[in-house]
Parts: sequence; C-alpha cells; structure tokens
Amino acid sequence: MPTETFLNLDPNKQSRIIQACLHEFGTRPLSEAQVAPIVKEAKIARGSFYKYFEDLTDAYQYVYGIALREIHKGIRPPDRGHGQVSDYLAQVTNFLDQSHQSGYYDLIRQHLLHNEERIPPRPQAVPMELSPQNWAVGVLVHTTIKECVREPKAQAAKLERLAAVLTKLLAH
Repeated sequence: MPTETFLNLDPNKQSRIIQACLHEFGTRPLSEAQVAPIVKEAKIARGSFYKYFEDLTDAYQYVYGIALREIHKGIRPPDRGHGQVSDYLAQVTNFLDQSHQSGYYDLIRQHLLHNEERIPPRPQAVPMELSPQNWAVGVLVHTTIKECVREPKAQAAKLERLAAVLTKLLAH
C-alpha cells in the first residue's frame, strides 16, 4: 500500500506517478522493472519514490489493484452458487474486453504471464467458505482468462472449452 505521504499528494502528481508505474510494469516483468524509468517519467526524485512506496513490489501491487478495480467496474459477477454457464462466459468475455479497452491490458498481460507467481499473495484472496464447485469454477475462469491473454487468437476455442467443462461441472 502506498504511504500516507503518497495519498496526500496533489491528484495530478499521483496520476503522473501511477501512469509512470503503469508504463514500467506494463512494459516488462516485475523482476526486470526499475525505479529509474518511473521517477524519470513521473518527474520525481528517486528518494520520493521510496517515501511513497516501500519498494517496486508495493508500487506494483497498488497499481495492479487500481487496474483490477477499474476493469471490474462494469462486470457483474454471477450469483455465488447459482451462476449459469452463460453468466461465467459473459464474465470472462467482459473482463477481457474491459482489459483491452481500459488501458490496463499491458499490465494485466504482464501480471498473468510473468508476475502472478512471483508476488506475495494477498491474505485470504480466496475465501475458504467457497464450496468445492465454486472454487473449481473460479480456477477454471481464471485459467481461461490467462490462456486467452497468452493466445488471443485462440480465445473462441478457449471459451468453448470453458463452456463444455462448466456445463458438466454445474450439471452435478
């Protein structure tokens, strides 16, 4: 999380820093990202970056959180335990469409292809009260999104496969 110092900055300066982070984190994996391009693009001192964020991972997680909130704004999740196959397919399609239209696609792509396994997990990212079926649906949906980002030209085939598996899974 950013520091109070960052949160108290002028919104225009915050926006410049966030945009610089988006550019850096959307261009290369987190393991290769550097502070220097961020501070240069944002026009801030290197020391200021560390007054705003603990490290690059902290900045990355903050910016990625912003991206996810923005992308999910228009996406209505299926009712837990009552979703239909068409609901889940719409959710995946909407997420992919929103990602492309939002300006966050490069960040999402870097995250899914390179960074997801390398950053510390958020506490309780997956509620333990999920039924095994809902957990499986979540894993399948996330995996399909990742595969569609990896191979955009195969999106239709990936969605067909998801529909076939969900049809069988939700029939029980």
